This record gives sequence, C-alpha cells and structure tokens, in this order.
Amino acid sequence: MRRGSLVAVLGAVMAAGCVERVEVLGPPEPPDDGNATSVTDVALGAAHGCAVTATRLFCWGNNESGELGLGDQTVRTSPALVAGAWRAVAAGEHHTCALDDLGRVACFGANERGQLGLGDRDARSVPAVVTLPHAATAITTDFSHTCALLSDATLHCWGKNDEGEMGQDDPFPGNESTDADALTPVQVPGSYRAVEVGQGHTCAIRLDGTLWCWGRNTENELGDNDGIQIRTPVQVGADSDWLAVEAGQSHSGGLRADRFAHFWGENVGRDSSEGAPFGIPGVDNLTTPSRLDAPGDLASLRSDTFHSCAVDRSSNLFCWGRNIEGQLGVGDTEFRETPELVGAGYRAVAVGRFTACAVPSTGGLACAGENDDGQLGLGDTVERSVFTPVAFPP
Repeated sequence: MRRGSLVAVLGAVMAAGCVERVEVLGPPEPPDDGNATSVTDVALGAAHGCAVTATRLFCWGNNESGELGLGDQTVRTSPALVAGAWRAVAAGEHHTCALDDLGRVACFGANERGQLGLGDRDARSVPAVVTLPHAATAITTDFSHTCALLSDATLHCWGKNDEGEMGQDDPFPGNESTDADALTPVQVPGSYRAVEVGQGHTCAIRLDGTLWCWGRNTENELGDNDGIQIRTPVQVGADSDWLAVEAGQSHSGGLRADRFAHFWGENVGRDSSEGAPFGIPGVDNLTTPSRLDAPGDLASLRSDTFHSCAVDRSSNLFCWGRNIEGQLGVGDTEFRETPELVGAGYRAVAVGRFTACAVPSTGGLACAGENDDGQLGLGDTVERSVFTPVAFPP
C-alpha cells in the first residue's frame, strides 16, 4: 500500500520552511492505540519490507544500502523499529520513503539515481527529510524514482529520469544516462489525487478522474500513445472514472468506477508460465486498458513485475501470476494465469518482486514467497507458499 492522510494545518507548517533537507528524524514516539499488530500500511521492495503499526514503522530484509533505516547495513529477518512516528510507507528496489505525522517525507537507502530526493547521490541509512513546498498526503516508489502527492493536489517527483519518469517534457539525455536525474523534487504539470510509479514510467489520476501516464512506453505502458518514450503526461484513454492506479515494470493497471481491474502493457512472463500479472488468459500485450472480468467489486489492486493481488469489498483476497517462490500464498508453487481465491477475511495486500503480504481483517500481517534475505519478516530465510503471520515486537 502506498497512501497517506492529511492533518489540515500541516500545509502552512511546511510552507513556513520548518523542514530542512538534511533533518534526521528523532526517536520513536509511543503508538496511538498501544496495539503493535494494528497494521495500517505495508510496502514491499525487491528484497525488503516495511509496515506501519500504530504510528510505528518496522522494516526487515535486505539492508545492503541502508534501506531498513536502522543506521547500519545489517540484514534483519524480523521486523526492526525505525525511529520516528509514521503513517505511510513506500518501498523501492533498494530504498524506502515514509510519510510522518507532520506530512513530511523522509527517505533512506540507495541513492545512485537521486531517488532519496536529498540533492545528492549519497546513500543514507537513517531517515532524512525531503524538502517539499507543502505537506504530503501520499508517497509512492517502486524502483529508482519516487513521487509525493501534496496537500494542494500538486505532484512532485525525484530520482531516475532517463526515460522521462519526471514528466518534465525535457530532452532525452541518452540511453541510461544519469544527466537528467532529478536529485531534488520537481513538480509534474497538472493537479492530482492519486499516483503510482513503475520501473520506467509514472501514472497518476487527476482531480477530474482522468488517467495520465508518462515515461517509458516500449510495451504500451502509457496506453495507445505513439512513441517508445513520452516525457510529459499524456492521457490514457478518454475515461474519467478512474478510482486507483497501479504501475509495474512493463505494465500499468487500475480500478475504474465499475470496480474491476483494468490492465495494459506487457503481461510479463505469460508465455513462459513465469509471470502473467494481468490475470487475463491468452494475452501477451495490450495497447489499451482492458478489463479483468473476475473478480469484481474490488476495493484494492496491487501489481508488481510478475504477479498481482486484489482484495474485494467482501474482504476476499485473490492472487495470480508467477508463483515459483510461493508468493501467491495458495499452498503450492504452480503458475496461475487467472485469479485464484486465496481466502476470506483480508482488508489489504501488498506485492513485492517475488513476495506478497496481506493484512487480515483482524489485524497483523502475513507474508508469502521468496525469503532469501528475510524479506518475509518471519525470523528465518525459508520460503513460504502460504501466508504466514509476522511477529512484531511489543
């Protein structure tokens, strides 16, 4: 999950210049309700995960770049507490960004493309605040760029930009060039209410419900738009009823008012039975948003490179796609080209590269999939093919 809420007075506090770019957040504050297993947000990176429980942030898994925010590079196989009071978190390939109670965004981990937004390319192993003109209401990151939605409906992004991920209508700098990277946040044209980032592209929903994407388009990640790369926002289709958006490595997706999932781009790995994030049988590529006919009445949709999961408004969890590592949580490692019911009684789900974590309606967190670096947070490095409860420190 990558979302946030807003306390009304925070925009003025941020605008007054109360935050410095190099600020490091202080010691953790006590939880609001004392319930350490009340998970309100969860995000999964390539080989690490993080969750917010009652304003406390816990991270676990790979830590080679400091992406756990603990001041070191030591792998953790169980959740470890990150300093600060938080309400949302987003995990990139090797970095993490979190949103605190004051609407500030703080990032840590790898920074070779400026994905921390701190004005340089130096990695950080503790949370450092990103300078933004107003309080943030939501954050998102996936690979090597990051975006924040602010209280005034403006969108600011930073990090990797060789494929136009920043939406600045700037010149193409050359293949894999770092010259165009945004080391500090830049504003994307338009006013928005939702945003998600993929590997080389970004998609966002404007206030009028229309969907806009920009960046890499080699697999029609930006819909039926010409060009393998578009460095400014372009509208995807003509519909104005988008509720949520997702962005993977080579595809995009989202929920419309019909509450069905819609996908377009490349259905990565379907032909080799090692992927299929669309859940639409027999489809390799789609140039326009196409509906997944079941399940319906969805409350949320999450998708990564090879697999996807969704929760409907009756609290049923569905997953599909790659399952070699057991990430679908269905008790085996067999490929699923179409959605399969995992179980009932869930209120949220997050997906990583080869993992998935679900939030039961009763609270807590359960994870499945690859676990070589302890990215399931279960205290070991053993893969799981069923969703297994994560234990948080009291």
